[in-house]
Amino acid sequence: MNDNHLQETIRLANAVGDPKHAVTANEGIFLYNRAKECSKGVIVEIGSWKGRSAVWLGRGSQAGFKREVYAVDPHTGSPEHHRLYGKIWTLPVFQKNIERAGLSNIVVSLVKTSEEASKDWKEPIELLFIDGRHDYKYVKQDYDLWSRFLIPGGIVVFHDSIRWPGPKLVVDEVIYKTRDFMKVGIINSITWAVKKKT
Repeated sequence: MNDNHLQETIRLANAVGDPKHAVTANEGIFLYNRAKECSKGVIVEIGSWKGRSAVWLGRGSQAGFKREVYAVDPHTGSPEHHRLYGKIWTLPVFQKNIERAGLSNIVVSLVKTSEEASKDWKEPIELLFIDGRHDYKYVKQDYDLWSRFLIPGGIVVFHDSIRWPGPKLVVDEVIYKTRDFMKVGIINSITWAVKKKT
């Protein structure tokens, strides 16, 4: 895979639309490159909406080791979405965007809440992207439920961790106030960290 693949990914991600607080191009390229490197575990994203970040992750994986991307979302929206749009059902749009990006064989949609999806989970995770509900309670719950599957050397990524209080507080607690991670960085509104190797 080459730069043409990345340019096509940018086009496909933009075609999903650019709702408020969506993954930016810089953030998307970061996700693409990290997904491309995954070889030892799967990729999990919590919160998929209409598939913009899943396109970045899936296309990155496609350019690398073709590890599965599990997209966890009940597709019924969060309270902030309900206030803006009323009743929501985003699964058909998500599926259309994944199919258009040629990712039906890589992106696996888990139409469940984060808590429901984690109950029977057993796969080692190399890249965990947390972008579900932004209340502190739910961001922390997502981290607690899924980070135990993150392999040493794996990466956790929090979206909206700069401008939203919930993700920011969780990042402060689990990244900056622990010794569980060996490398930390920020890309626009993303905070990412690499789990220490044992």
